Amino acid sequence: MSERRKTRIESREPEPMGTNYDQAVRAKEARNKRMAEGKVIVKGNDLPWELNRQGRIKFFLTDRSEDVAAPGWLVFQQEIHKHSGMHRHQGGTFIFILGGKGYSTLNGVRHDWEAGDLAILPMVPGGVAHQHFNLEPGVPALWMRVGYTPHKRHVIANWIEQLEVNPDWADKNKLQDRKVAPMVNHARTTNKDDSPRGNTLFDALLRLRDEQREQMKHARMVVQGKSLPLEINPMGLFRWYVHPHIKDVGCHAQMIYVQEIPGGSRSGKQLHQGGRFHYVLEGKGSTVIDGVRHDWEENEIILLPLSSHGVVHQHYNSDPRKPARLLVSEPNWVHVWGVDLGSGLEMLEAAPEYQGHI
Repeated sequence: MSERRKTRIESREPEPMGTNYDQAVRAKEARNKRMAEGKVIVKGNDLPWELNRQGRIKFFLTDRSEDVAAPGWLVFQQEIHKHSGMHRHQGGTFIFILGGKGYSTLNGVRHDWEAGDLAILPMVPGGVAHQHFNLEPGVPALWMRVGYTPHKRHVIANWIEQLEVNPDWADKNKLQDRKVAPMVNHARTTNKDDSPRGNTLFDALLRLRDEQREQMKHARMVVQGKSLPLEINPMGLFRWYVHPHIKDVGCHAQMIYVQEIPGGSRSGKQLHQGGRFHYVLEGKGSTVIDGVRHDWEENEIILLPLSSHGVVHQHYNSDPRKPARLLVSEPNWVHVWGVDLGSGLEMLEAAPEYQGHI
């Protein structure tokens, strides 16, 4: 290397990083750019299945999915032939049953489910040891876990403890004993009587805690799809599973509903912050987001980009005869950031079914 070239390299100074404020601004700009350019449609048929300690699983979105329009979702399908593995982690988990019939044990308590139901793992001290069983030999059960993970990742330091492995994984790895860890109660609560005795704001927190504990004793861990009424609203036809006004369910961390779009019809048009998740249960169609059309079909995910000033979107069913059905979820920030969030929530056009209903 020439002396002149060497001197030029040695004299080059690193680019200044700027102040912490400058770095924070650049980080936000980079993240917003990734989401604006990220994938809106995730095609399930293109994704592989894997056999792991819990069973046969297909991951649609993970904590590492940074190339999508709305990061933060952990979404996977699990196929259950006999039963899954058993592990323990904190709850706040939602599982939509796509097909079959079975049950789940949550800390030793059995909860039965079938296609169209929503199973819920509650958040409780010590976490939830759980396992899933198929009740129809020869017909595998299929479900989808839909979770917004920053809730747990940044608030409660979630963990996973494997207690028993899936039988297929055990056979593949020639394991004689499927149980890999003892059942241990990690809860550190003492059941000491610390009930509120005054009228301070701290006492108010304790009263709220006690109310929530009592409510959890009677909460539904399975919401039966066939029991849900059909709601006609400006966005279209909804069946609500989890909503801020539905008090008797095991977790309220997300809002969850199934939206039906009749053949050849469309949803309402809405301004929304973005970050909303949709899974196509059946049908085919398109979603127009800020004027750009995105086509979808069964077994695909639609993500509304998380955008500083919100997104305008509307769903269309392209089949004139068959309905399209979407499983929809978003984080429940209603009592934290407000319904408007940072963009406002506004209806710009009502669905045809609502226009004919009012």
